[in-house]
Amino acid sequence: MKNIFFIQLSSLFLVFFQLELCCIKAFANSTPQKLEHEITNSTSDCASISNINKFIGCALNHHIHLLELRANEQVSALKEGAAAQRPNPKIDTQAGVGQNVGDLLTQFQINLAIPIEVGGKKGSRIALAEAERREAKVATDFGTLETLIDIYSRILKIHELHIHEKSFKESIQFIEKIYKLYQSRPHLDPEQLASKHLFEMIKQKYSFDLILLAQEMDSELNDLILMTQNKVPKETLKNMIFQLPEPQWPDLRKEIQGHSLWIQKMDAEVNVKEKNYDFQVSQSFPDFEIGPTYSQEYQGPLLTQFFGVSLSFPLPIFNLNSGGRALAKAEMESAMTRKKLMETKENFEIKFLQENYQAMIGELKKLAPLLKNLDKSSPTKGLFEKGLIPATLAIEIQRSHQELIMTAHELEVKTIGVLFKIRSIEGNIDAEKLTLWPSENKMSQHP
Repeated sequence: MKNIFFIQLSSLFLVFFQLELCCIKAFANSTPQKLEHEITNSTSDCASISNINKFIGCALNHHIHLLELRANEQVSALKEGAAAQRPNPKIDTQAGVGQNVGDLLTQFQINLAIPIEVGGKKGSRIALAEAERREAKVATDFGTLETLIDIYSRILKIHELHIHEKSFKESIQFIEKIYKLYQSRPHLDPEQLASKHLFEMIKQKYSFDLILLAQEMDSELNDLILMTQNKVPKETLKNMIFQLPEPQWPDLRKEIQGHSLWIQKMDAEVNVKEKNYDFQVSQSFPDFEIGPTYSQEYQGPLLTQFFGVSLSFPLPIFNLNSGGRALAKAEMESAMTRKKLMETKENFEIKFLQENYQAMIGELKKLAPLLKNLDKSSPTKGLFEKGLIPATLAIEIQRSHQELIMTAHELEVKTIGVLFKIRSIEGNIDAEKLTLWPSENKMSQHP
């Protein structure tokens, strides 16, 4: 009888072990590989870049930060499936051997426990996962907006450096001409000697500035190329930027309509905090485990069998998750407060931003003709060659040209920041509609 008992027990454990192995193999074979494929492979093609807008589309497709945000968005989407899973049932077995009044006594018991979640735990988990997915989508939109600002700022910076480069070279040629003019004179008065020395120093400074400018331009180009994961040749991008026309700034005097990207972000955050609070409330209720139970007992030749139902649950004596609920409620109320403050701030800011933007593009339109004249032969040179103005004044005008270029670039960068701030309030992050060069071909759509 004792041998029969151990044979039955060994067979039962072998069945359980095989069942567990089957479950592990099934899990390993069903592990999804799609996410890894989507993260490591891009669907866009940057081989046929023909204009700046297509380059921007390529950068948005391959930018490391945006790829990471899109991967996080995909991970958040998978959380919904994980949240919908129910806990697996459990099997509990017990066995023992003893003696009673000289007879061999063997006992065996097996229980099947099926977990039953109460308090809406599954629904709250799914709702929280959905809220986190929406929050991840808004985070991707925000990352796209920040990346667009960075790309446009760098493109305009390179364009400004190119204008600087041409202006420096023209200034150096002009200074060399003045310097040779002074060298051709047999005698120079003290003022002319000082001017000659000044021009020599200015020429050296401009030559050094050209070296620094070339390094800065190369660094900006490398950063832009890196955004595409080195899929665009540097010379191709450089030529595209050098040939860009003046930016076409949109007119934003109309009333702002749309759902602010900032408010969308705050809405998503509030929604996550609300769902987290609901989840913490659901954790206050203890779960049950219920299922059939079977036991058998041999005493000598006698067999006794028992059938029944088992029920177990934790006793909520020490806590009802009051700490988790209090923390989640505080976080929810804090998010709601921040959302109200953001709505108040945007309502106050929007008119000021529109007025500020219109004033900036007005100044840029005034600067445009002056900047165009830098590409042409400056009348300053002719006036100097005719002896109508002194050389020092001519050089000072050249310096003013450099400062004007820097001022225009700083104003362009600030204007971009205000423009995209307004677009974010509109909830508009469509890269094709936000382009400053709509005359170029339509840019590639990013996934």
